Amino acid sequence: MINKKILKGKIDEYGLIYFDTTIINPKNDMAVMKAKSIIDTGSSKSHIQVELIEYLKLTSKGDTEFINPISGKVKTGIYDIEIIIDKFKIEGIEVRIIDDPKYPAALIIGMDIIRMFDFSYQSESNIFEMVYSSD
Repeated sequence: MINKKILKGKIDEYGLIYFDTTIINPKNDMAVMKAKSIIDTGSSKSHIQVELIEYLKLTSKGDTEFINPISGKVKTGIYDIEIIIDKFKIEGIEVRIIDDPKYPAALIIGMDIIRMFDFSYQSESNIFEMVYSSD
């Protein structure tokens, strides 16, 4: 039997697709509820705002670099989080720092998470879904 979980996203005033998520530090169970998390198919990894790293008391498990198409090479830490979208928990997520403090979301959900789902966006009717299937 195949079980499916359909996650329905929203579209903001800028046309960005997002979910309201709960972001959790798995080491201390501190959480932020209803954090705006934008879907970014152009981002290979997921990213989090610095304020949330501080609030959740996340600790870096190492440093790395990534290429931002606008600002070039960026040094960042790597942090472990969990997220909940519509009662669906995703564990073992590694995030990097969002290098723009004015970015309009708390979390960027990149392809490291998106690839676990079937992704559907119908622009004419503004319907966006991610479907997770398990057997």
